[in-house]
Amino acid sequence: VAIAVPDDFNTYVPLLVRQILATIDSTDFSGNAFKEQAERLDLILQLIQGIKGVLGEYIHLVVPALVKLTDLLIDPDPDKNLIRISPPLGSIRSNVAVETV
Repeated sequence: VAIAVPDDFNTYVPLLVRQILATIDSTDFSGNAFKEQAERLDLILQLIQGIKGVLGEYIHLVVPALVKLTDLLIDPDPDKNLIRISPPLGSIRSNVAVETV
């Protein structure tokens, strides 16, 4: 719908952006819960790709949330004193981080 009739879809974009940002912010990155959240994050990323043509006015809100999401996927607990450059290649966390970028 966003691609076929973007002018009519623009009415719903602010509502979708709020839901997208709320979903990204509410995602739990703890060990066991992440696998459950990965599918939801994948759907959100697909949604963003699908409506990117109508996100122009709101891109300044979406991009920082995606950057924050990528940072949290790479290092879910930045307060630890352990130095960890990235999650293991091929892991769910790594795959979602790459899709986000």
